[in-house]
Amino acid sequence: MFHVVRRVAVLGLAFALVSGCGKKKDEEKVVASAGDLKVTIADFSAAHNKITPTNRPDISTLDGKRRFANDLINKEILLAEAQRLGGITDAGTIEQLDKTFENRLASILYREEVEAKTEVLGKDVAELYEHRKTGVDASHILLPDVATAAALREEIVSGKISFEDAARKNSLDQSTKDRGGSLGVLVWGRSVPTFQRIAFELEPGKVSDPVETEFGVHLIKVAKVVPQKVDTLEKMAPVLRNEARRQKEFVRMKEFVAELEKKANLQWNEDALKLLGDLTEACATLDIDTIPIERQRVPAASEEQSKMALATFNGSSWTIGDYIQWLQLQPPMNRPVTRLPGTGLKELLRTTQIQNELIVAEAKARGYAERPEAKDEDERIREQILIEIVHARFIQEADVPEESAKAFFDSTLAANPEVLRIPERVNMRVLVSMNGDVIRQGLKRIRGGEPESVVILELSEDNRTKFKSGETGLIPRGNYATELEDIAFKRAPGTAWTDPIVTQTGTGTIKVLAREDSRIARFEDVKDAVMKQLAQARGEKAFEDWIVKQRETLGVKIYDDVLGLIGQSVTGTPTGTAPPGEAAPGAAPPTGNAPPAEGAPPAHDHSHDPPAADPAGTGSGK
Repeated sequence: MFHVVRRVAVLGLAFALVSGCGKKKDEEKVVASAGDLKVTIADFSAAHNKITPTNRPDISTLDGKRRFANDLINKEILLAEAQRLGGITDAGTIEQLDKTFENRLASILYREEVEAKTEVLGKDVAELYEHRKTGVDASHILLPDVATAAALREEIVSGKISFEDAARKNSLDQSTKDRGGSLGVLVWGRSVPTFQRIAFELEPGKVSDPVETEFGVHLIKVAKVVPQKVDTLEKMAPVLRNEARRQKEFVRMKEFVAELEKKANLQWNEDALKLLGDLTEACATLDIDTIPIERQRVPAASEEQSKMALATFNGSSWTIGDYIQWLQLQPPMNRPVTRLPGTGLKELLRTTQIQNELIVAEAKARGYAERPEAKDEDERIREQILIEIVHARFIQEADVPEESAKAFFDSTLAANPEVLRIPERVNMRVLVSMNGDVIRQGLKRIRGGEPESVVILELSEDNRTKFKSGETGLIPRGNYATELEDIAFKRAPGTAWTDPIVTQTGTGTIKVLAREDSRIARFEDVKDAVMKQLAQARGEKAFEDWIVKQRETLGVKIYDDVLGLIGQSVTGTPTGTAPPGEAAPGAAPPTGNAPPAEGAPPAHDHSHDPPAADPAGTGSGK
């Protein structure tokens, strides 16, 4: 099996590969060649040093050096072929590469401006430990402004309306309003700092004054203080230290972004923010079942409205159209279901859109784009995609007639039919949540005649099924909690929804629609999978045959005399060492027995592949 680069090659520590000092001229000597393609000692050294120390192939022997040199010349052959095919032409891939590079720059800046400037002391850990000894059973009502919150508080305090009913009627937090605003038991460190401080200071039974956070204005009520079970400080210290660091980094990040906003002269357009709020609110009144998923909870704006700037900074701007375009890329359940308070909308725009642009601009201004840690990784990923362009061509061109797939199926069936056994499967509707009260409320609504699809879409936390009316399709065991599946696989199809089923990860209820006993698969059941598997195998074989042919055509040579210059010692001298300047008899292509090398071609493992580029530029990908 030939090696094709897959894993990230992290820049490692410098490694002296050329013995002796002052060997600058030696670095240009060629260790491997294929026609006009060459790998020098410098290339060999650089490739080896860029591999993380734990993944570096062993080059302490001449055989190890040959294997690595072979990997490198194979990579050069593949890259040359990819360039002949036109290189990376798919617009989506190019855009993703640019975004990945910018994210890398942002990561470097975060490391230097946030991580490096955050210090966690012993007293921080001890303070967090003390806070963890208690929690608060809290509820809140999210409102658009202080005036509205103050007026509603007066109604609650005077007894005109209960806190719970006020939440159901007025709260903008769609995830808690139907539970009377209940947040459950909060533990310290899991909420916005301002909200957290008030909640933990509030006397049980009292309603707070309006509390402003970046998400809006809150009224908070604490039902009771709840003691929490904690281990010793010594045992909890490592975890608490990490939590304290995350909290401090969060604060430092906000400070740093505020500095960048001031530097960029960030200005908000209140008229555009209000308009976007109106559009979002209007969108929430529509019947969601009549709207395609990709348009659900997406405000409709005219061409003129889409051009309105929500914020301007650094001579740039984010418009209503930019926000809507970003929103369409998010799963429907992550889109705001109603108007966000002004501060909440600003925070959403800041954290999801503006913040990253400011950080990337700052990183570029500091010259981070020229740093080796950024450039080398970008080069590695681009080379990886170029190699995949070549590989994808062979997979795409592999043709498997249906008769071949049927013959393979029949031979497998004759040899070992159990290999083709389909396990028992069940099709059911599911409604699951971390909160058991949500399940009980959902069952009450369904049993009261409300459409199942509406209740599931609103309440279910299973993103795999909530947009399909909760239906799983025929699935085997292993997809849901054991407690839930034990009931599902015993329950008769067509029966009513179960009572709430408590599991280790939450609570659920199910309605079994159909069940299928275990059986041996028919060809029709697996035809597509078999044809795909055979095409993959044929493509891989054609790919490897092509590399062998290319090596023969180009005349690959590995130079043992030059490899001998690399490193301080070589344990043992394998037979067949070539005279100076000659290719060694061991210059055959590497086999699957060679350890994978980062920065050189490895056996195909597609489980972590990047998006495949389209060599024809059609956008079809792999």
